[in-house]
Amino acid sequence: MGTFGGHILPGSFFILISLWWTVNIFRYFFKSKTKNGKPFRTQPWYPGPLVHNFPVESVVKLGTVTFGMLAELATAYEDGAFKYIGNGQHMTMYFFFGLNGAMDLLRHYNFHLPNGIEAATGILAYGIEGFIFYNHLHGRSHMDIQVHMYLFYTIVMCVFSIFLEIWHQDWVLASLSRAYFTLMQGTWFCQVGFILYPPFAGMQQWDQTNHEQMMIITMIYTWHCAVDLVLMLLIGAAVWVWMKSCRLLDQVNYQQLSSEAVLVVPTSKSANNGINGHLNRHMQLPESDSDEV
Repeated sequence: MGTFGGHILPGSFFILISLWWTVNIFRYFFKSKTKNGKPFRTQPWYPGPLVHNFPVESVVKLGTVTFGMLAELATAYEDGAFKYIGNGQHMTMYFFFGLNGAMDLLRHYNFHLPNGIEAATGILAYGIEGFIFYNHLHGRSHMDIQVHMYLFYTIVMCVFSIFLEIWHQDWVLASLSRAYFTLMQGTWFCQVGFILYPPFAGMQQWDQTNHEQMMIITMIYTWHCAVDLVLMLLIGAAVWVWMKSCRLLDQVNYQQLSSEAVLVVPTSKSANNGINGHLNRHMQLPESDSDEV
């Protein structure tokens, strides 16, 4: 990842997967509020719009991480020796996201794996990514450390959001938080590429020791927080308009829809079930929408 392209590739992957999640979370949520809709439940991945029984998302995950690992491997050698150890760390991060995609795939084809394995490997993948990035910055410039620490904070929130989904499987904001922080990670990955490795001739180089420029970077990060949130809200509105135009929302319970944002704290009886009970019920296999447009 020590190049512009090395930041754009994972950044683009996180952006695309998060936008895919956002569209489908809103679609499933709005559909759940119709008269005959099934209650909203968080899902580890979503089927394609035309091939409901084929795990498109899982295949794309595996394809992307395979390409990323091969690209890192191809650029790791110099004079026949594996010289760039950082590439090995990047390959390790790709591997754990590939493992998550493989678990999605195996669960889809009914291999006998524990319930919640997709969530567990998702937490592991983000956790390993954060751990490696946190220990990846020795000897870097102040600005280099700053932009990667902001990435680390975002990764931590990705892990937290999956735990939130495990405990609140019917709360749409828990699912949207996973999409939001993954989108944040993707857009910030790309921003880091432009900051550290300006790709176009004539682009001004950042002074990586300048305190005022580092303050600007902090401000840019907050802009990413705002822009990504607005983007997700616009996607939600677009999904609503599309489903409305297709007459898929003619029987929406608007009072129930507006109250969905309220988090219901589990009772003491349900809380006593513990994390095992939540994991056992978490992230059931995605249901195909045979009646969708």
